[in-house]
Amino acid sequence: MPTFWLSTYHPLASEPEGPWRNHAPALPPYVDASCRREPDLESSFPTITGLSRPPSVRKLAEGDIVVYVTTRGPFEGQEPHRRLTAVLTVLSARKSHAGAGDFYREKGLPLPRNLLLPGNGPLPIEMTEGFYRTEGPDGEEVRVSPRDAGDGPRVVAEWDKQFTLRKNQCQDVRICEPRFVDVAQGRVLDDATVTSVFGPKGFPNTQLRPAKMDRAIAVALLQACGLGEVAAALPA
Repeated sequence: MPTFWLSTYHPLASEPEGPWRNHAPALPPYVDASCRREPDLESSFPTITGLSRPPSVRKLAEGDIVVYVTTRGPFEGQEPHRRLTAVLTVLSARKSHAGAGDFYREKGLPLPRNLLLPGNGPLPIEMTEGFYRTEGPDGEEVRVSPRDAGDGPRVVAEWDKQFTLRKNQCQDVRICEPRFVDVAQGRVLDDATVTSVFGPKGFPNTQLRPAKMDRAIAVALLQACGLGEVAAALPA
């Protein structure tokens, strides 16, 4: 029996005035906002790595279902809400980024951006929200942004060093098969719907690790977001 997981990430749309807005061609607003796209939902077979939550990826077993939802924000001028953007099945568990890279090379596919491998560098600052987050001396969140127009490469290099440290903590990768992906619009998940699905406790805490869900909760969540067919096809 598979385990059902709920995970979250910051989308580009969290920073509507970020540099990504001026990129040509236009970028999907609900992809991950970082220079490493964790997860990379634009890949034919999205990968989940430890770049965001290092050890937690090891909990994901082959056959598990992972539902991705954005963090909460006033997207597109609407009242603050979340967007459900992906439903993935864990297809293959790999012990290293290199081992995962073999999967894509054998299929002749581009490497997902969250695989830290030679020749697969980070995205430029122009394709991100424009800054990275780090912890200040008092534990508060600090945003590190370019000092001027030419300072983007420095910021991305520092950002990528953070991801390299996390990769060194946990090399595990999960290659996934998409059941549903929509990073252009996603499906609106407002506060009322969150309460109806998850009850008075509200949206689960996914800051440090994905949250487990009962299958019934996963089905209710997908149905509430207009994804009845995806819900009906979930394994028992």
